[in-house]
Amino acid sequence: MYQTQNLNRRGKMEQIKANETLVDSSLRETKMHGTVDFPVGVYLDDFSDFKNGYICWHWHEEIQISWIIEGEFLCQMEGRTVHLHPGELIFVNRGVLHQIYPVQKGYGKLYAFIWDPEFLSGSADGAVYQEAFEAMLKSGPRCLTLAETAQAPGGQAVGEVLRAIVALYTQHPALYHLQIKILLSQIWLLLCRQEGEAPEPMTPERERDEERLKRAMNYMHAHYGEHFSLEELARQALTSRSELCRCFRRMLGMPPKEFLMQYRIQQAEILLKNSAYSIAEVAEFTGFSSPSHFGSCFLRYVGCTPREYRKSL
Repeated sequence: MYQTQNLNRRGKMEQIKANETLVDSSLRETKMHGTVDFPVGVYLDDFSDFKNGYICWHWHEEIQISWIIEGEFLCQMEGRTVHLHPGELIFVNRGVLHQIYPVQKGYGKLYAFIWDPEFLSGSADGAVYQEAFEAMLKSGPRCLTLAETAQAPGGQAVGEVLRAIVALYTQHPALYHLQIKILLSQIWLLLCRQEGEAPEPMTPERERDEERLKRAMNYMHAHYGEHFSLEELARQALTSRSELCRCFRRMLGMPPKEFLMQYRIQQAEILLKNSAYSIAEVAEFTGFSSPSHFGSCFLRYVGCTPREYRKSL
């Protein structure tokens, strides 16, 4: 959920402060970043504002750069975990499942720059897309990181370029749309040069893992309030139990049971926040065997009991 949003058809908007990420059943983020005319979003994420203290698993069609401002973070990206410190940036490719959370729960700030790659590349039939975008966008998860002191092609430090984008985005001087596009192009050129001329393409194995993961996730999202076996989940994903576990560990760095638990807790938070159901009813609706089991799991993941969580709202 986004606390403020002022925009018009021409894409003029105030900086948006985020405190929640909304996703559909496939974990695709449902938020539109920017506008149709200007598909760029710039967000200041203050993790003291996030009720669950982190940004949960999601993906989007846009590309993203996260710039750490305060605190340390862990970014998980399909089986990889990157430890980020203040002044560091990480690139998140389109279509890649990822989540990010502060090392110290509830403490940390980052800027997220999210934009449609076609905003810079133009048509997929054009020379710019084929030369500078196609290979990178089709290469899947890339653990590309930069320091804010790295020099962008225009001669400025990357941090200065990003600060300029934030200022343009919030202050709207003359020609700010064009200026933002130029500055984002500088960042993209630097990423391309760091990656090299020929990023590794997505492999058939990863495509297979993605399909299995999506099938399993869709089943869990539809049946998280029920009790089902790992064998049943594997059948839905059209694979074996052991291979499904390996797939989850390769892609998310965790077993299916852990992912399901995180999702149940997220759904429980929504019910505690937006309904009058009792805690026992919330436990039942989200697939927990008893209120006491629900309470202990909630405390472990959220850092407080369900009753304390509801009182804090």
